[in-house]
Amino acid sequence: MEQALFNRITLLRAGVTRIEQRLDYEQQSVIRLEAKIKQLEADKVQLLKAVALIDRTIQVISANGVGKIESIVSDGLRRVFNDPTLGFIVEKIEGKRGYSYRLLVRHGDTIGNPMNSFGGGVQNIVAFLLRVIMIKRF
Repeated sequence: MEQALFNRITLLRAGVTRIEQRLDYEQQSVIRLEAKIKQLEADKVQLLKAVALIDRTIQVISANGVGKIESIVSDGLRRVFNDPTLGFIVEKIEGKRGYSYRLLVRHGDTIGNPMNSFGGGVQNIVAFLLRVIMIKRF
């Protein structure tokens, strides 16, 4: 009888130990997830700031005329590549959340995304000129 009671107590202690280990594991998981939540909240704040900056930039660009930007970048492309058929186009698209813009390059009859349709040189010149415009403006 005593042996049976001893066996039951041993099994009960083993079960309690497993439960305590599981509790410790879950507590560590909670701590890790809370840290991740804090990091995500900080990232969200940074993302909201970036979105606000982009929205403000688009407002300023729209106010100053997209055509001006198109002409500056187009002129730069033509001068760098000595090709009068190159041009830069800012396509305005109206969506559910307002307007969005798509940057395109025209080379003769071909119009496409500079990242997909043209070589790295065109991409680099467009990116450089857009940065110069942003720096000059802001």
